[in-house]
Amino acid sequence: MTAVPVSTALGMLPLPLGPKLLYLVIALPLTVLFLGMMRQWSRKLTDWRGTFPIFSISVVFFVFLALHFHYFPQGVDDSFITLRYSENFAAGRGICFNPGERIEGFSNPLWMFGLSGFAALGVNLYMSDWALYLVAKLIGVLCHLAVFLMIVRWAMRGRSTWWALLVGLSWLVAAGANTLWAVSGMETSLHSLLLLWAVLSWNDLRGSGSLPAHPAALTTAILLLALSRPEGAMFGVVLLVFWAIADRRAQNRLSRRWIAACSLFVLLSAAMSVFRLAYFGTLLPNTFYAKATGDFLFQFRQGLQYLGTALVATGGWIWLFALWQDRRDILQNGLPFIFVLAQVVFILKVGGDWMLAWRFWAPMIPLGVVGLIIFLNRHAETVERVVFAPVSRWRQPAVVCGLLFLTALQTFAFDRFVFFQNDFFISGFRRLDLFPSIAHYEAGLAVGGMVEPGAVVAVGEAGLIPYIGRARALDCHGLFDRELAALPGRMHEKTSGDDILRRNPEYILLGIIVTDGTAQSIVGWDRYVNDLLQSREFASRYNDIWRNSKFVLYRRRDLMHGDLQANLPNPRLNCSAARQCALSGLEIRYPFFRENLCDL
Repeated sequence: MTAVPVSTALGMLPLPLGPKLLYLVIALPLTVLFLGMMRQWSRKLTDWRGTFPIFSISVVFFVFLALHFHYFPQGVDDSFITLRYSENFAAGRGICFNPGERIEGFSNPLWMFGLSGFAALGVNLYMSDWALYLVAKLIGVLCHLAVFLMIVRWAMRGRSTWWALLVGLSWLVAAGANTLWAVSGMETSLHSLLLLWAVLSWNDLRGSGSLPAHPAALTTAILLLALSRPEGAMFGVVLLVFWAIADRRAQNRLSRRWIAACSLFVLLSAAMSVFRLAYFGTLLPNTFYAKATGDFLFQFRQGLQYLGTALVATGGWIWLFALWQDRRDILQNGLPFIFVLAQVVFILKVGGDWMLAWRFWAPMIPLGVVGLIIFLNRHAETVERVVFAPVSRWRQPAVVCGLLFLTALQTFAFDRFVFFQNDFFISGFRRLDLFPSIAHYEAGLAVGGMVEPGAVVAVGEAGLIPYIGRARALDCHGLFDRELAALPGRMHEKTSGDDILRRNPEYILLGIIVTDGTAQSIVGWDRYVNDLLQSREFASRYNDIWRNSKFVLYRRRDLMHGDLQANLPNPRLNCSAARQCALSGLEIRYPFFRENLCDL
């Protein structure tokens, strides 16, 4: 499948500029502004004399912006689950996916409530199919931009050498995963920003201090982390334990600030637990029961594989090498090291993440950058003697250019690894047709046009399709279905075809793969899909009424009678009709789309 050009994403903006010119109009002023900030911050740094250090870091910043434009068209189906919760909450329907069903099918309360504020202001489906999604993507980009600027400001305040900061930022840009998730519409970059804020509230450039440098900021970060992700509470506990040990060592007692921070954290955690039990009936999000309650040994092996590929593809081995070289005093890296260790334990427990691009590892990359900058500054004399001393001053730019070349090479390798390691479609990151797929958008339009209000559609890809179709959905993977989430088994292998038939939904939408172009050659990409395709009971109870290249929509036969059956669209013709409907709708909303989709 061919890649979607950046103009597809930028085509939604009502500006009379081409995408490349638009990028220059946005990126160049931002880079010039960044250059001015760097000049202001570096006035007292004797190691930063001349224009070359500031210019080289500004080049990295420009590339950093470019990658966000490059990845902006990429989409994740799961992001629309949170959008639906946000819109329902803003509309007064409660915290639910389907009105009346109190199930916590999301794992990002802070992100969900934040987006619901925009939905309440009118940025929702009634404005545009993509309005709230674009806001989510832009907020993610701003959070990642804040990560970049926080690292720069922290390093320059600590009088870092310019080349150590350049190496760290080059890794941040080259890793790719955090940039990719920043434009996903999900909460990953916000979670990453909060983790970095917590670390920088404590760590200085020499490593961990004896006490936190900014206790109030650290307390705020602890509380927000508990709301950002389920594992955020784990990091809050780690921070409080780390703080308590530091207090005992420094003054042989716990400080009042620690007691205040711990009390607030306990009160917030208790309030969240009471609310969950009272509102949802469970202590943990339903996503935990759907994903992380399978075979422990299987999940452990999956977690090891997940970590191995993440370290290779995102360059995490660089920091591991630095830690190994500094192993006799490894705790000088302080919180970055302990946070990464805690995240490794979490990944091994839950078995990693089924999506591409290492969502659980991406927030660790900025922490690794901080740890690497600390390591390089501690060994600055050795590095300068080995790397810079053998070359004359005018050849130093060649060393920097070599580093930037390696950065580009790592970025290119990450891009190829993520998008071309699989030939089949999954709803993680993929170079797809449209946000995240024109086939999904067609299916959403079909569901919206054919499914009666109140009828239930069973669907595995339960993000964009029910969001666009505004239909009640039964998530076949159990993310917002308590009964399916409680089934024994491994993550997406839990649900069988019999489990779906037992629920007797009015409609079932199956994701398919056509192996040789004939109607008899379709197979599913999930266990329950193949079960249903091979089930005689399913064939006797349901009839297909619509299909496209990736989905088939089925309707219960007992609902198909009289004039209703006669008025149903021809399943062979409806795919083309829905495609024309999708394209014409996109052409009306976003004129640039037509040019990019006409060859699909």
